[in-house]
Amino acid sequence: MGINVVVRPNQFTKDGSFFASVEHKDTVSFEELLAKMRTDTALEIADIRSIIERFGPDIIHFTCTGRKVSTPMGIFYLGIGNGSFRLDNEMPEIDKASLKLKFRPSREIVETIRRESQITITEHRGTKVPVIHSVVNVADPTSSEIPSGSLCHVVGSRLTFDRQNPEQGLFLINGDQPDQEVRMDIYSRWGSNYIDFLLPDLQPGTYQLELRGTKNTGRMDKPVQIAA
Repeated sequence: MGINVVVRPNQFTKDGSFFASVEHKDTVSFEELLAKMRTDTALEIADIRSIIERFGPDIIHFTCTGRKVSTPMGIFYLGIGNGSFRLDNEMPEIDKASLKLKFRPSREIVETIRRESQITITEHRGTKVPVIHSVVNVADPTSSEIPSGSLCHVVGSRLTFDRQNPEQGLFLINGDQPDQEVRMDIYSRWGSNYIDFLLPDLQPGTYQLELRGTKNTGRMDKPVQIAA
């Protein structure tokens, strides 16, 4: 299982803390669930559908009488909101709108999910790091190599820097000789997502494209191939 997680700053505190949330890919439809449950069984989809459609009303029947319902998945039960309130020597008023249907998964299910899941942090939004998604030759976008002198188009996010500061901007770093780097001097920027620049004359080879901003640096994962 692949679980995508996004990390964001906590907007409710000023202590520099973060919180993580799962980035859900989509929602499995009832029909898709039925088809999966039908696999390797002698049951028909109509039979499974009938059982599941009865499951909800029967959970309601028992929980509405104040009982907990134990299943292989876990326990269903009713609760009262968050269960916290002030009491000033009077009986509190708790109406039906405070009732919440709650679910406590079984230990076996939790352990299985933790064992079989793979977590990937898809974006860390706490640190404003520039991200370079791609760079192409405008004249030949499908080519894997870019000749010197080409007009190039960069797509990314947070592509901002001080154009007057020689320490900031777009840089190409020679893969074989990392101490050799070239800053792009002729370019135009559209917002913070697009940059066009004119590739200077470079020796053919593999380069890393890097954007250096005011506080952070971002480098494109895929190297750039410069042709003769």
